[in-house]
Amino acid sequence: MKVFKFLTLATLIALGGCAATVQKGDISNASTPDGKTASSAAPKVNIPEAASKRLVLNMTGSKVSTESKDWVSFKDEWRAIFQEQTKAAGIQFEWQDGTPRPLAQNGTLLVVNVNDYRFVGIGARVMFGIMTGNAYIDAQLQFRDLNDGKVLGQEAYNTTSSATQGIFSAVTPKQIYAIADEVIRDMKAR
Repeated sequence: MKVFKFLTLATLIALGGCAATVQKGDISNASTPDGKTASSAAPKVNIPEAASKRLVLNMTGSKVSTESKDWVSFKDEWRAIFQEQTKAAGIQFEWQDGTPRPLAQNGTLLVVNVNDYRFVGIGARVMFGIMTGNAYIDAQLQFRDLNDGKVLGQEAYNTTSSATQGIFSAVTPKQIYAIADEVIRDMKAR
């Protein structure tokens, strides 16, 4: 019984522990999700009003990312968190598989290209603490007009945790929540 209470308390602390921070930056001369080179003058994110009420999320990644054993779980985590966060923000959400493509409709197509990541779940962090290592996400997010595919902006989004914080560090779900918050902030900025 004491072990159960301890695990429950540890889980609650882990969920309320250190927040994840997102480092955003330019994608200067980096490869975009469609394989083209982004110019150093890539536009900052600028979502028109007509495109701010609907988000279609498409995920792709490097060979290292997409061939990782937990890639499907990682994508499922993105889908669930973005669905929850967009709903709370009053934004319609959809998931798009395959090659990113415009749909000739109002909205924003968010193409997430994951360069690399390390998935650390809440349960693993609570059970094994510092031994689980650091969670991180290194991704490029490109915002496109869902109507015609025009690039509305793109940025690098990076998050990391510190295993030295033990069960309090920001594990992968917290990092995705932080990225979703930044995306929604960018979509609502006027």
